[in-house]
Amino acid sequence: MQFSLFYDYYAIVDSCSFLKKYDALFQAFDMIYDCPDFPAFGRRGYPRSAYLKALIYKQSANLKYISDLVRDLESRPVLADMCGFDTGRIPAAS
Repeated sequence: MQFSLFYDYYAIVDSCSFLKKYDALFQAFDMIYDCPDFPAFGRRGYPRSAYLKALIYKQSANLKYISDLVRDLESRPVLADMCGFDTGRIPAAS
């Protein structure tokens, strides 16, 4: 997991029960997910595990559309970091 230089990741997670829940959920996901994050050839793109974590968040937050998920991740950069996306690099809804 990449940590930002502009905020203290652990302090933010410890101060918010909402983020604690997803931090614990994604750590459990990391323990059981053993597939490669990137394809063997071609462009790198985004990690597969980040997409799966974002979809887990989408279902648990009852977001109806992918565009709502993208907007929510853009407004919560700590959650986007938890999913595995680089800060400021979230895939488009298309």
